[in-house]
Amino acid sequence: MTLPIFAQLVNSFSITTENKLPRVHFYRDGLSRIFSNLIDNSIKYSRNDTDSYIKIGVIQDSNSTDSKHIIFFVEDNGIGISPESQSLIFEIFQRDENIEKET
Repeated sequence: MTLPIFAQLVNSFSITTENKLPRVHFYRDGLSRIFSNLIDNSIKYSRNDTDSYIKIGVIQDSNSTDSKHIIFFVEDNGIGISPESQSLIFEIFQRDENIEKET
């Protein structure tokens, strides 16, 4: 079965995890929705001129005294967000007006 969004991709696309992802005790639906949205946007705003990737991983927060405090990251090589719009990305219904989807 091919997912519709993958059928539109011209170049190769890979999704990898950088390190072993930990088991976390968190609101499952909320965490799933966060990762789904980030991965969906990585695919939606991927570049046409190169192969695309998504890396998912965790880093230990060196400023935290709590050993259970971790930071997840999702990295891609997509078209990016302009510096002027980066402060708006977590506001509801906001989009970077300076970009056009390349896919």
